[in-house]
Amino acid sequence: MLDNIKNIKCDVNDKLLVDREGHKLLRNQSKIIESMCNVIVVPESDVEKIVITLLGIVTEHVLVIGIDLGKRIAYAIIANHLVVDVGYKDDYRKLVERINELKRKLKPKKVIVRIGMPLSKDLIDTLSSLTEELLRMNYDVYVVSEVRSSKEFEVPTALLERSLKNIPRDLLKSDDIRAAIILALRGGIKVG
Repeated sequence: MLDNIKNIKCDVNDKLLVDREGHKLLRNQSKIIESMCNVIVVPESDVEKIVITLLGIVTEHVLVIGIDLGKRIAYAIIANHLVVDVGYKDDYRKLVERINELKRKLKPKKVIVRIGMPLSKDLIDTLSSLTEELLRMNYDVYVVSEVRSSKEFEVPTALLERSLKNIPRDLLKSDDIRAAIILALRGGIKVG
């Protein structure tokens, strides 16, 4: 960790977000960093909320979620044309928890969830259970065609280009994550 602190480079326009422990390490190791960039000290529990604010996401937005069902459930969460979270969950209940967690932090005026219609009959039960759970929370739920969802990526995601740079390369190369992003952007059939 200490070697990484010595290698941090920033200029006056950069913001460095740290918790209290990180700030203490910075002070002890490098006064140059504190004088060169804008160091923001936040409680560890607020880091995600602050990052989202720094990305420019404001209240009164719509949260759009794309879900690609499979052995693992891939998801993408978009707010104000910014991808704020992508990843995998092994169970749909864990995904619902993550969506609710971001909803509490971001306080959107509306949540739209677009779920790819699985081609496998084994996933129909998961689709049904997930849809019921999301409708119970008053989210707008759509079932979306998955055809070519991981292949037609570049054109529809041009609006998201700024935030896609923040997604780890290994996740962005994943066909399932790419499909989840595309599904979030597609129209579908409203459920309920």
